[in-house]
Amino acid sequence: MQNIVYNEIDNENYIGIISVLDYEISVRRQLRRMTFDTHDASGRKIIVDLVLKVGFNEYRFVEYDISKEGKIILNSKGYITPSNDIVKYANSIIRKYSSILPNSMLSNSAQIKLFNN
Repeated sequence: MQNIVYNEIDNENYIGIISVLDYEISVRRQLRRMTFDTHDASGRKIIVDLVLKVGFNEYRFVEYDISKEGKIILNSKGYITPSNDIVKYANSIIRKYSSILPNSMLSNSAQIKLFNN
C-alpha cells in the first residue's frame, strides 16, 4: 500500500497536493524524501492533505514552501483553508483509495461526508 500520493494541480500558488494515505506514518519523514522539479516550483508551494490523520478540521491542509533544490522546507508549514476547487480535488484523490478508509481515523459519518463533497 502507498503511504502517500502526489498529484499535480494547475494553480498559480501551488504545484500539487500530497495526500497522506496511512495515518500511522511519520509525515515529516515522507516529506523529507521528496524532491520536485524546481522549474515548476518557482515561487509556489505544496499542499499536504492530512484528512486521514486528523479528519475534517482546520488542521487538514498544510502548505509548505519548496526550496531552490526542489525539497520541501519543513519549517515553513502553515495551516490553510484552500479554495473549494482544491478541496473537491483533494476529496476526489482520497476517494480513489476508498479501500483504506475503514483503516483510517475517519468516523463513518466523516467517510460519508468525504463521498458527498
